[in-house]
Amino acid sequence: MQKKNFWQIYFGKDPFSKAEFIKAWIGWWVIAIVLLGVLSICTSLNLRGIGIALGFGFCQIHARYLTFVGWNKFIGVLGVFPVT
Repeated sequence: MQKKNFWQIYFGKDPFSKAEFIKAWIGWWVIAIVLLGVLSICTSLNLRGIGIALGFGFCQIHARYLTFVGWNKFIGVLGVFPVT
């Protein structure tokens, strides 16, 4: 696979390799934790709702990787559970 930048990894349409999956998964955790931390300090928004929305990012990451390894893409819904 060719080298991809941040935007291609998170928003591209091609499935990931295992290394790209790990990089995207860890990166999304960092984004989610920082975003929820900042929002919890600065706002009174419903953080559970925001966490569920961030979970859809995990769904996309899992679905794209699991499609690459030949699994059904709908198993990617498991990406929601660590956030909620």
